[in-house]
Amino acid sequence: DVLADVFWEESAQGSVCLVWDADGIMRLRKEKRILGNMIGSLPGHPSQNTQLALPLSLLPEEVTLCVERIWLGRLDSSPYRE
Repeated sequence: DVLADVFWEESAQGSVCLVWDADGIMRLRKEKRILGNMIGSLPGHPSQNTQLALPLSLLPEEVTLCVERIWLGRLDSSPYRE
């Protein structure tokens, strides 16, 4: 059962796996205990660090587990890429 779609971002530092779907993030966290790291900022407070927003960044180990268990679907690029 796929819980969320994941987007791959390529950069000079390497690949980043991002989840933009809030419902999918909640399912991953509550049902599968995949926590990841929220890395976005809130529109009204772009420089704050106490509350972060979408997207959720996943560690390579989390991605491997989720892919093996078919908890993630894969999409090639972020919907918010410029």
